[in-house]
Amino acid sequence: SGKSTFTNRLRDAFPDDVAVLYHDNYYKFIINEELINNDYLPVANGILYSEYDGREYRHFDEKIEANLFYKADVNKSNKVEKRALEYYSMIGYEAIRAFNIGEINNAGTGRISSIISSYIDKHPIEDNLVLNRRMEISSNINGLNQWIGAEIGDIVEEKSFASFSLSQLSQFGNDLQITLLAKKGDKVSNIDNSFEQEYLVQKNSKYKVIAKGTNSIVVELV
Repeated sequence: SGKSTFTNRLRDAFPDDVAVLYHDNYYKFIINEELINNDYLPVANGILYSEYDGREYRHFDEKIEANLFYKADVNKSNKVEKRALEYYSMIGYEAIRAFNIGEINNAGTGRISSIISSYIDKHPIEDNLVLNRRMEISSNINGLNQWIGAEIGDIVEEKSFASFSLSQLSQFGNDLQITLLAKKGDKVSNIDNSFEQEYLVQKNSKYKVIAKGTNSIVVELV
């Protein structure tokens, strides 16, 4: 928007004198202040962890900026890979998850899972990124139970692929927010689903909990 362009130019022209607090972040800070004042842990999210353990992570506050980055970050895929990724993101994620965690045994689904896994191996993430995942208690499709009880230092293993986004998508639930600090070279891939700005983490990945807040945790791949 025009306001954003003007603000960014002003920030770039006077980097030592101008600090920008985006509209959404303002309310997130207000919410965290209220939580702390009432003896609750603050919400752990990308605002607090855009720098961690000596690394800087790209964190997007505006959806337009995130979408532009996502589209520019799309990897090349062949026809077979493209069909497998589209199947997963559109209708097949439940079946593929069921296969990956051993609930079903279907040769066709297994082949698609293998194609996606090979694609992720070939296209690890190329930037340090803050990625987001929202989950809800009413659905066990994403294996929420293992995340709810995780404490700082715990390792959570996800048998299937896990979807994350550059943005926080409330349509996938508001009961738990997982922030992934994805490091350059991690097996996390842009799968060309710009509607959700979706990145897919390799199956059988292990996540270490590095922070925990109200209905929220921050993790990294190990």
